[in-house]
Amino acid sequence: MERGGSALLRELRGGRHQPGRLPRRSQLRRHPPLPGDLLLREQPLGDLRAAIPPGGRPGRGGAGRLQSHSTDDDQRAYRDATELAAEAARDPIPRMRDALMERGWLTTETDTQLREEVGREVERATEAAESASDPDPGSLGRHVYADA
Repeated sequence: MERGGSALLRELRGGRHQPGRLPRRSQLRRHPPLPGDLLLREQPLGDLRAAIPPGGRPGRGGAGRLQSHSTDDDQRAYRDATELAAEAARDPIPRMRDALMERGWLTTETDTQLREEVGREVERATEAAESASDPDPGSLGRHVYADA
């Protein structure tokens, strides 16, 4: 597979993935959540786009933590089962998949193909990271923020 994934993944990403280009923290902007189901809105991102000044600034979003911090951590020891279930119900990935399928924009076959393709891409990246040499400790602060 070519660098950056398949054409299908690039199309789904909107062709905007730019490896190695990190925004300055001051360029990030937290936008308030838009009301309602974004897929049902006439102009889903119109309100958000209107709030972005000329020149554009990336937005920041958030999602809950669905898994424990690590394999040594069991969040069920300190998070209530009701809280975990509520967090899982808000998971945007299955919600988006279900909404796309309900509208006929995604098929089970395409969903399966994408999941397998992404799984292979993650596996390759994991293997590459695990086989890489340890980084130079002096590089700790690199790529945290863009150079000023």
